[in-house]
Order: sequence, then C-alpha cells, then structure tokens
Amino acid sequence: MVWFVLAIGILSLFTGVFIFVGLGFTSEVVSLILNVPASSIIQAWHVSLHHEEWLTIPLFILAGYIMLEVGAAKELVFATRAWLGRLPGGLALVSIIASGVFGACSGSMLSGVVAIGTIMIPMMVREGYDRAFACALMAISGVLAVLIPPSNVFIIYCCVTSTPIGPQFLGGIPSGFILMAGLYLAVIAHPKARIRSTESYTWRERLVRTFRAMPVLGMPVVILGGIYSGIFTPVEAGAAACWYISIIGLIERRIKLGGFIKALREAMKLSSIIFMLMITAVGLTAMFSLMRIPSMMTELALGLGVMGFLLMVYAILIFLGFFLEAIAAMVVLVPIAWEAILAFHLSYIYFGVIMTIAVGIGYSTPPVCISLYAASSVGEAPPMEVARKIPPFLGVLVIVGIIALFFPELSTWLPGLLGAGMHK
Repeated sequence: MVWFVLAIGILSLFTGVFIFVGLGFTSEVVSLILNVPASSIIQAWHVSLHHEEWLTIPLFILAGYIMLEVGAAKELVFATRAWLGRLPGGLALVSIIASGVFGACSGSMLSGVVAIGTIMIPMMVREGYDRAFACALMAISGVLAVLIPPSNVFIIYCCVTSTPIGPQFLGGIPSGFILMAGLYLAVIAHPKARIRSTESYTWRERLVRTFRAMPVLGMPVVILGGIYSGIFTPVEAGAAACWYISIIGLIERRIKLGGFIKALREAMKLSSIIFMLMITAVGLTAMFSLMRIPSMMTELALGLGVMGFLLMVYAILIFLGFFLEAIAAMVVLVPIAWEAILAFHLSYIYFGVIMTIAVGIGYSTPPVCISLYAASSVGEAPPMEVARKIPPFLGVLVIVGIIALFFPELSTWLPGLLGAGMHK
C-alpha cells in the first residue's frame, strides 16, 4: 500500500501539475482507497493551520520584500565590502556574509538570493569571477537564511511539531556560522577565485559605510532582541520588523506607496504558495497516519538505532528534495518520523536543525532547486552552467549537515547557554 501511494505521488508530479496539486491528488486517492470521507482531509488542513505562529511567515516575508524595495541590501554590501573586499576572495566573502545578515533580517531564502545576488553577482563578474561560479556561490549562500533566525523553515517545522520557535531559532546559529566559514574555505581553495577587490577604502570611508548600514544592521537586534528579552512573541517580532524597515524607508525617502504595494503583492504570492504546499502536505500526512505509517516508522527506528534512523530520515528528505519542493517534503516526512523522535527522547532542536539543513540541500539540487534557479535568473547565467559549478559549495553544505548530525551539542548548547528551554 505504501509503495502504491508513493508511486501515485511521483507519477502525478511527472504529469507536470503543480506540486501542491500532486500532493492533494495523492491524498484524495488514498482517502478513496481507505474509504475515508474527503471532509477528514479538510479537517486536517483546518487543525494544522490553527496556530497563531503561522502569521510569522507572511510577516517576515513581507519584511524581506520591503527591504528589497528600500534597497537595504546595498548598504549591507557596501559596508561589508569596505572592510573585507581586499581579502583573497573578498567579494565572495562579502556575498556570504551579506546573505547571512540579510537572512537574519527576513528569514526568506528567495528574497535573500534576489536582493544580494542582484548586487553581488554583477560586481563579482566585473572583478574577474566566473559568472556561473558567482551564481552557484549565491545559490548556496542563500541557504543561510533557513539556518540563521528568523528562519521561515524553522517556523514551519515548529508549527508542524507544536514546539517553541525561540529555542529553535538559537539552535541554527552555530551551523549557520560553520556554513559561512566552509563556503569561504571552498572559495579560496579555488585557484581562480582568490581575487582581491580593486576598491580600497580609508578608515574614514569604512566608518561612513558602516554608519550608513547601521539602521539595517539594527533590524536583527530588534527581531532577536525583542524575542529573547520577552518583549515580543515571534509573531509580534515579524510585525515589528515590517514597521521597523518601513519607517527607515520613509525617513530616508527610499520607498513610496507603489513600493509598499509591490512588496505586499509579492509577499502574498510567496505566502500563498507556501501555505498551499503546507496544507496539501498535511493532508497527505493525515492519510499516512491512518495507514499507521508513523508506528511502522517507529518500529523500524528501534531496530536501526538512533544514528541509523536519523541517517535514514536525513537521506530520505534529501532524496525527496530532488522531486518535491523541499518544505513540502519536510512537512510530509517530519510528522511520520516524530513518533520515533519522541521514543528516542531526542531534542526537537537538534532534529529541527538536521531537517532544515536537508531542506537547504533540497533547495539547491536539480531538478526542483529554487535557490539555484533564482541565482541563475538574477545572474543571467544558464541553470546548467550554474549546476556544474555548484558541487564544491553543495559539498560544504552536506558536510555541515553531517557535522550537525553527529554532534548534537552544536545545535543544543546555545539554547541551553541562554536558558531558552531545552525541551526534549
């Protein structure tokens, strides 16, 4: 029965329909086979979305698009370039760090790739970098937005598992910094990428650039400081982020009414796509529960042991990422594996970081690779050429995932240090 369901799901995707249509169709087929009313699927949708925390996603997406309209990415890039551009592979390092900082403001991988890539890819090409190489680096650097808070993927994971968002945010920070360092090492290991920027800055110019970027750099402080000081809930932090960047844009006269409308429109589009994927994936998961797949998974897990089970789930999610949108794959798989995670008494923070890195890998591997396509579109490079340049950077991401998998303390020490709730 399980293999039949998987075959139906995969075949539906090969017909060329949207992924959420394929997931919904598969759920309906299973409900007919099990003689379950379609209303049960609708009820599962309603229950899954009955969380206030879901509002966090459109709010942070909106904040990211307002940042695009305000042009905040330019200030981040110019400030970072003033300090680091003269290092070997300096502009590549600027791309990595700027992507991480932008991710700490918006939580959206796609907006980060577009905002930073639009500026950095042409700049890198002018300095002598290969265009496809620059796009590949930008595609993987965009994954930093799903590891560094406020990550939309972490929010989705916590809503699906009904776990606190705040500690999970902290759990991803160490892996995010390791990914930054690994990507830079991959850059300077490439003989043709050790390019130093031709631009030089005096100390005064560096300080001026930094001062201009301070309002934008203050956004992560507002978001994370508000959450961990107890001033904001994650939802309120998302709203505060929208207000913060909007006020900056109005004060500095960088945005007009048309820019706000465009940001709202784009945020609505992306949020709608995410939620359609979410609810159809939840419907399929509900059918899997009726088939007792979570219990079967737990029995299998107890036979494999903790590490064997985690390796299996990690590999399955990466494999599903080749065919499904990575978030939808996670929403289907995590509830199935959750019963086993509870049986092993594993930290939800640790498991969430592992799953999120696997999602990042799925974002970057063809044929369903949103990050790669976004970077190639922004950089005006053929996707196949970018795909040929991505293996070294993708390899770094895989290594970071393995490190996070075998060293649970990497994910749990920071929440424990700050007393953010070490829930199991």
